[in-house]
This record gives sequence, C-alpha cells and structure tokens, in this order.
Amino acid sequence: VSDKWDTEHMLVLGLLCTHPSYQNQGAANALMDDVLHIADNEGIKVYVESLGSATGLYKRYGVKEIDRLKFDLSKAGREGKAVMDIIIREPNVPGVPMNE
Repeated sequence: VSDKWDTEHMLVLGLLCTHPSYQNQGAANALMDDVLHIADNEGIKVYVESLGSATGLYKRYGVKEIDRLKFDLSKAGREGKAVMDIIIREPNVPGVPMNE
C-alpha cells in the first residue's frame, strides 16, 4: 500500500503497540511525541497504516486520513471485515497529545 503514496521520503510508522499492562497510561502518546519530534526536526511527513481502533490516537496529532481500505477476512479463513486507515501527517502540524 505504501508504494501507492510514494513513502520513500516519509517517516513510515510501521507498527505502534502498547502492552495491555501499559495502556491508558500515556505510553503511546510518549512514543508518538518522540516520532513526531524526529519528523518535525527533519521536515518530513509521517505515514501510518492504522487499524480503525488506533486512528483516534493519530488524529490527535493533526494527521489527515487519505484513504480507507476494507478487507474481507473470510479470504484468510477468518470471520468479519477489517478496516485500515491510511494517514499522513505533514511536518510541524500542531496536535493535541493527551498527556499535555
């Protein structure tokens, strides 16, 4: 998917997870703060492929949803559907992290 959006000159956030023991304690926000600090200092965009449940976190940081992909999980032998949001954040866009 990232090939479609020419991510060669972007910081690609491949996977951001928080262990359940640390959820809702600001760990994901701390990780995002560090990632965005690097991107802002370098003047580069951030690209994220987000599962629907995590998109709210990224939206607090001023990202723009540029695409939404829907998957039929039955093709992988599972039930239901999955949604992946493709989001990009321009450098130096103000956000509203939860821990501030």
